[in-house]
Amino acid sequence: MADVVPCWAALIQAAHGIPAVQQLALFTLGAFLMRSAGSTINDIADRRFDGHVERTRFRPLASGQIGMVPAIAFLAIPLALAASLLLFLTPYTRLIATCVLPKGWRFLVIASGSPGSRVTLCEEKHSSFRVK
Repeated sequence: MADVVPCWAALIQAAHGIPAVQQLALFTLGAFLMRSAGSTINDIADRRFDGHVERTRFRPLASGQIGMVPAIAFLAIPLALAASLLLFLTPYTRLIATCVLPKGWRFLVIASGSPGSRVTLCEEKHSSFRVK
């Protein structure tokens, strides 16, 4: 839920009110999918460390219940679904989403939907803002 609030706030702010339901749905789904992918990446990266921590030692990768191949295959699902959402964005928003926003630091991912949502709404309101 914490990942979606910045997206909603940016959409509401950029729309100067309630944005279209389609935009709310698109950015909400994108936030959830990318959070899922981020959690999977974290579990993959920490699999050796998690086995030594009481709270995380029973996670499937840390405990050896699943291997790296199924984990990577599982990671591909939310990444592919999130990538498919790019088709519903304007060209400039796609550029921002694919070149500017990807971050390697998990704490920065929370706010990554904000700039994209603002660009989408600005492009819709101001035709001179569109990338041709």
